[in-house]
Amino acid sequence: MAELEDAPTAAPQESTPESTLDRPRDVESMDQTNTSETDDGEVPEGRHMVMLRQALDKTIKKFLSAGRFSVFAKNFRPVYEKNPKMLKHIHAQFMEHLDTNIKGELACLFKEENITLLLNEMDRLVSEAPTDIDRPMWRPSGDPTEDLRAHLVPLKQRQKERLQELLVELEEKNKTLQDTLGSKRQHLRETQKKVQERMKEMDENVKSCKDVPVQQMERFIRTVESLNNPSK
Repeated sequence: MAELEDAPTAAPQESTPESTLDRPRDVESMDQTNTSETDDGEVPEGRHMVMLRQALDKTIKKFLSAGRFSVFAKNFRPVYEKNPKMLKHIHAQFMEHLDTNIKGELACLFKEENITLLLNEMDRLVSEAPTDIDRPMWRPSGDPTEDLRAHLVPLKQRQKERLQELLVELEEKNKTLQDTLGSKRQHLRETQKKVQERMKEMDENVKSCKDVPVQQMERFIRTVESLNNPSK
């Protein structure tokens, strides 16, 4: 048991070229970001990308430290008791492959998602942001209602502008409808006037017909027929 507790943890030895996660960077010297590619096709890393890599390096080291050899031997006690050197060799290979695979997956993720370019763009925006603002920066006042109002006012203003645009649009549509309705009403009035005039003419014709005696009209009709048919 003393040999098990005192067994040193085998640090993984990199057999492949140095991972991009292990490249040393000076964070302070990368404040000004250059997004152009280098001769080997790699994009220079800005300040935030370097900070991300350093944080990931620390996380990976802390994660790998949990796989120390004593824990490995405890879970594979029969193998350790039979051949501890072979188990140490297996543990070293396991930790080495695990470290390589983790860093390889992170490198693929950075490449697929363009993490370097995105963080470099953020560095550029930060560097171009104005720093000589006269007004004091916003700080929480301690009153949630008051603090929330400062964030809601711009949103409400945008909503107000949108509602005003909708109001203008609706007013223009209403004006168009009113013009169309006015022209149709004028057409209906003119049609009604024409109908009333025709009705008046028909009433006058009916009145005239009533004023003529029926017998006189019958004689007139017979006279017209006899003129049209002299043979009869």
